Amino acid sequence: MSADDKDAITQDVHFNAIAKSSPLFVNVPVAGVESLSIGSDSITVVELRMMDKRMYFPLTALSGFTIRSILYPFTLVKTRLQLQRRLSVYNSLHDAFRKIVASEGPRGLYRGFWISNLMIISQMSYIATYESVRTYLAERTSLTDRRIRSLIAGACASVIGQTTVVPIDVVSQHLQLLGLGARQSKKGRVSQNIVIPSLVGKSRFYAAQAIVSALYRQEGVRGFYKGYAASLMTYAPGSAMWWLFYDIYCGKHNIVHLL
Repeated sequence: MSADDKDAITQDVHFNAIAKSSPLFVNVPVAGVESLSIGSDSITVVELRMMDKRMYFPLTALSGFTIRSILYPFTLVKTRLQLQRRLSVYNSLHDAFRKIVASEGPRGLYRGFWISNLMIISQMSYIATYESVRTYLAERTSLTDRRIRSLIAGACASVIGQTTVVPIDVVSQHLQLLGLGARQSKKGRVSQNIVIPSLVGKSRFYAAQAIVSALYRQEGVRGFYKGYAASLMTYAPGSAMWWLFYDIYCGKHNIVHLL
């Protein structure tokens, strides 16, 4: 291995195997490094700054929406099964699907679906934050260890992601539970210890608005961040370690990096 090759290995870039002709990419010339050859595979170097954002973010959003459309009914049923008292409403997964469709119609499986799709913003902000922090640390600080840069960037990305996703998740879960045999009180429907007006004959937008108003009125901004600390303690270390070990893996296999 030449001295130039050894110098190249100490630099930092993340990559994915993808055709160079893909319209997702814009032409960002990188001196001396355009692609790598490992065995018979050709690997194109990919950075977020090299992507055409006009296509990347809309396609990311579309992908997230499609996946959520398929999986959301299972998420709703899981939430109701976990929060019901013993087997007071549903006896099993199949029983839950059957009863929800029978009593609420197929749309009942998608309570809170549109609100939950705002989480797609969190997904996009995650990778954008990761790339931005990693680039900043490489170009604006004296931190030379790329593994530590990835560790810090992964943690920051998770903090930003959880800060945006937790409030959406809280409201979405309240919406999911509206059909779980919610008790009635003189003030209105009781859902997860918050009191909201009766929703009979009201639109789903009104239901979401009523829950947001009730949460803010009864608990303030803190009401939207229940479980936030637990989420950070769960996901931030996991994200940081994932990117750390990714860089360790890249270094082990002599994969060239740019930052």
